[in-house]
Amino acid sequence: MSRRSVRSWPTISSPGVSKVNAEAGPICSKHVANNKETKTEVADEKARVFGDAAIYTTLITDSFIDNKGITTSEIRAVTIVYVRRGGQWKMVQNHESLLKK
Repeated sequence: MSRRSVRSWPTISSPGVSKVNAEAGPICSKHVANNKETKTEVADEKARVFGDAAIYTTLITDSFIDNKGITTSEIRAVTIVYVRRGGQWKMVQNHESLLKK
């Protein structure tokens, strides 16, 4: 199973609320290690702030090419929950679901 990292998630902000930045850890992929990720697309981004909590949702499409030149892709639904603690936004939950094509 290969692993990759998403280095920066979009910023969450609303009037009077600090910007939220998070870094996600490794994400498992069903693809073997010798496949190369060729493109990542982010769509349907939504950020909702509820007082000291914020929920970010998006769809991420990753495209891969294997060593035989065959291209494939997978779509993941992502939900990230943030909580404001001590005046700073902290990621408290990250969930990804692989969607069927």
